[in-house]
Amino acid sequence: MHTNLFGGVGEVRVVSLLHGVSAPFTAALSCELAPEGSVGAHVQQDDPELVIAVSGDGEARVNGAVHPLDASQAVYLPLGAAHFAVRPQPAA
Repeated sequence: MHTNLFGGVGEVRVVSLLHGVSAPFTAALSCELAPEGSVGAHVQQDDPELVIAVSGDGEARVNGAVHPLDASQAVYLPLGAAHFAVRPQPAA
């Protein structure tokens, strides 16, 4: 569990889904943001990334462009992309 990841707000549960070598991938992670949580702005420095939403809703902002995220949507984060993710407050 990470708190205020990259300067974001709230808790983010991060779990590695790969065990051992899985070329060409260097990582596969499951990330779950707390309600109203966010991952702070940072840059993809080592590898490009593909974010796939499996439930809930939120948005990713990549190089200034807003990409809505809900179940079954994906956002590509190219190498060098500045990005962050937010999850809105649940509807009352």
